Amino acid sequence: MDEFERAERLHREAAEQRIAVIDADIDLAMTFLQLALTALSMGHNEHADQLLDKAQTARDTMGKFLPQVADVEQQQRLQGKHQALTDAIAEVERQRMQARP
Repeated sequence: MDEFERAERLHREAAEQRIAVIDADIDLAMTFLQLALTALSMGHNEHADQLLDKAQTARDTMGKFLPQVADVEQQQRLQGKHQALTDAIAEVERQRMQARP
C-alpha cells in the first residue's frame, strides 16, 4: 500500500468516526432529555435543568461538526436527527417552564 492509498484510507476512517461520534452524541442528548422529563415529573427541577443544559451543549457542539460530514446522505440523516433533537429540547423547555412554581 503506497502513501496515497494509506492517506485515503485514513481519511475515510476519520470521516466514518466523525459520523459515529455525531450520531452517538445526538443519541446521548436525547437520553438526557428523557431523563430530564423524568426528573421534571418527579419535581426535581434543578436536576432537570442540568440535564437539559447537557442536551443543549451536545446539540450545539454537534451542530458545529455537521458541516464537516462529506457524505451527503449521512449529512442529511444526521441533520434530521439534529433537528429532531432541537425540537425535543424546545418541548422539554416548554414543559420545564410549565413546571416552574
